[in-house]
Amino acid sequence: MHMKMFFIFALATAAISPAFPAEKAAPENVRAIMDERLAPKPVKTEYFEGAFNLSKSSKVSVETPAPLAEAQRQTVIRTFKAYWGFAPSVSFAENPELSKMKPEGYGLEVSVGGMKISARDFDGARHALKTARQLAETGRDGDGYYIQACKISDFPALAFRAVHLCIYPETTPAELEKRVRLAAYYKFNYVVLEPWGTFPFESHPELSFFNKAFSRSELRRIVDLAYSLGITPIPQLTVLGHASGGTNEGGKHAILTRNPKMAELLEPHGWSWCMSNPRAVKLLEEAVAEMHEFFGNPPFFHIGCDEAYDMATCYKCRSRPVGKLLASHIIHFRDFLKKRGARAIMWHDMLVEEGDPRWDKCTANGHAGTGMGEIYKELPKDIVIADWEYDERGPLPEGKKPYPTSAFFKENGFDTLCCPYYKVSNIKNAAAAARENSLFGMMATTWSRTMGSTGRVLFYTSANAAWGSDPSKYSNSWKDYRCNYNTHMRTMDIDSGIEKYEDLGTTPNVGVVRHLNQPL
Repeated sequence: MHMKMFFIFALATAAISPAFPAEKAAPENVRAIMDERLAPKPVKTEYFEGAFNLSKSSKVSVETPAPLAEAQRQTVIRTFKAYWGFAPSVSFAENPELSKMKPEGYGLEVSVGGMKISARDFDGARHALKTARQLAETGRDGDGYYIQACKISDFPALAFRAVHLCIYPETTPAELEKRVRLAAYYKFNYVVLEPWGTFPFESHPELSFFNKAFSRSELRRIVDLAYSLGITPIPQLTVLGHASGGTNEGGKHAILTRNPKMAELLEPHGWSWCMSNPRAVKLLEEAVAEMHEFFGNPPFFHIGCDEAYDMATCYKCRSRPVGKLLASHIIHFRDFLKKRGARAIMWHDMLVEEGDPRWDKCTANGHAGTGMGEIYKELPKDIVIADWEYDERGPLPEGKKPYPTSAFFKENGFDTLCCPYYKVSNIKNAAAAARENSLFGMMATTWSRTMGSTGRVLFYTSANAAWGSDPSKYSNSWKDYRCNYNTHMRTMDIDSGIEKYEDLGTTPNVGVVRHLNQPL
């Protein structure tokens, strides 16, 4: 797969870039040192002896198939200033041949005499700058920065590359900002933000924990920051299970502890919304609309719909066909979002029934014998199915590939995302399944494990996997991901202007994140 990808890229770029100046190849140890710094790993890297001194007086050229808009040119210049504290002399040119590159593709050529970026589009140019920043070293005599002479050809294997972040009551603005910045730095192009009882609703403040909602100004700043970094923020509000805004383990309930009278809108256990109650549906519509507008009306909205264990257990719902009730509920919110210009994303697990042998070792939470495993036939095909798997649940039967549920939904006409959790093998299998089955993309899920060593695995491994990096080029060795990831996280600390000790680095204050001390 990776050789095929590179062959396609080579055909597209062979007539684009002039031959690299006849410079001597760098020793093999240089390749190892330089490649180690990069996340995600590019499709192809070559290194040569010598380095380019990036300074105010140096020259950099940027080529694209069509002229960049003035605002995009200014963004390139601002990016130089943000990354290195100054902008060199940047020239922009058009090269129609670059249209043969894949979307978001780029070439980075660095010699002792200069640096050239060849990009398919504006996103590709920004990716090239991220790669250059990861390669750059501070000059030892205060003379700017040095970038190893190199020739890099790169493009993503998946068009949709997302990371899912939860905003818990314990989540600080500094932590959230760093994760969003890191997602963009690692070339994800979407970030799903799921507030857990923390969204600053004006229409329904009762949906958030008392005094635990983010301030509107802080969250707005982070949403705007995401857009400015080239990553689209996607809001998530679950319209079925997880109605509490809290976890099963914690037992906290954002709504009912403040407003017990709102119990009529929920199932008796309080975990799921009542699908038969029009007042509950109306409240959810208003909340979804407010969040969608707050996030800048992005093209997607995640409606959750996972783990609805107590779904349809109240006296109004339990006498109705559960499958039909669920299908109607999902379609209602799909239609509601379509009118707003957005596609609904939903978790897959309630659409496949537990006990079905086809989904052995997979996550399947649809209630057996209720017809829930058949409602996919009724759902509009523009719903994006997010197939999440915590981990491989034991060895797969012989001949069975990982993520069979993803292939199933793809075969039935749905755009499908593979959504792994923190296990390295699971992440790599998800990306492989997405590529091999030509799926819509991949969304890494972090849940509570954004800190410490698990956070490193999640971000570093997921970024490489979603980009399509050769698995043999990235590992879980101390040098390759722990030291490297810490360097990148420190860069995010600097970009965020963080000064408080508690907000620095990869570990939080005591008690900030659940599961932190649990063994992997």
